[in-house]
Amino acid sequence: MRPVKAVIDLVVIHYISAINLNKESWSDLGLILGIFGQYSLSAHYLIERDGRVIETINPVHRAWHAGKSKYKGKSDCNDFSIGIEVVGGQFIDFETEQYNSLNELIKELKDSYPIQNIVGHEEIAIPKGRKKDPGERFRWEKLKIT
Repeated sequence: MRPVKAVIDLVVIHYISAINLNKESWSDLGLILGIFGQYSLSAHYLIERDGRVIETINPVHRAWHAGKSKYKGKSDCNDFSIGIEVVGGQFIDFETEQYNSLNELIKELKDSYPIQNIVGHEEIAIPKGRKKDPGERFRWEKLKIT
């Protein structure tokens, strides 16, 4: 559960794939969801390669996506953030459909929550450099954040 007085004002973008399990089926939804279970991870949303958005946890609830983290002096970003996993990784560019869906999802989230910042996992992970997602292939300029 989130702390009672938590203000959800941060979106954290991640990448995920099953490349370490199956190089040919790295975007397989079943394998990816299995990773969540295997490592006790979760995110609020998952954006597939074709842009389909899956809500895995209602954003009012706490998800386990940020790990040991800190942003603007506040520790444990899971308490006040929404996690979005985008299927991809360091080995492949993200699809236009994924950026379109991500933009639409962020707009909807901003309509419901006082979202102030959108960051990559690499920006909040402790220690610095522990995480590299969404990575160099993620094109921040394709986000239409207003």
